[in-house]
Amino acid sequence: MITEKSLKEIFKVNICRWKTAITLIEKDCIITRGYLIEDLIENYSFAEVIFLLLMGELPSKNKSKMLNAILVSFCDHGVTPPSTQVARLTRSTGSSLNTSLAAGLLAFGENHAGAIEKAMKLFRNHKFM
Repeated sequence: MITEKSLKEIFKVNICRWKTAITLIEKDCIITRGYLIEDLIENYSFAEVIFLLLMGELPSKNKSKMLNAILVSFCDHGVTPPSTQVARLTRSTGSSLNTSLAAGLLAFGENHAGAIEKAMKLFRNHKFM
């Protein structure tokens, strides 16, 4: 039987806070991977901050350009195409960034990613890494 006491127990607010090595939040101060959020906002691109979040360090100029190119190439579909979902899910398992990217690329097939050919030619002809 549901009682008032059991309902209060179910909806009791848990005051325990999550701990993470990614972000430290204190009064008037947010630090992400050792960088003040203001510094990240003012001096780094979205792609560089994504790399920082995933890898724990800022990328080299070439890696930043490559990640930015990859993120821009997603703009035609958003973040919902199957290959993108596979890459994201693979990364969430703790697999390396390279493995996750490979998983996304392996999801390409006859009916998906045909439009990527021009981007692949761009990557092949430029040294990003």
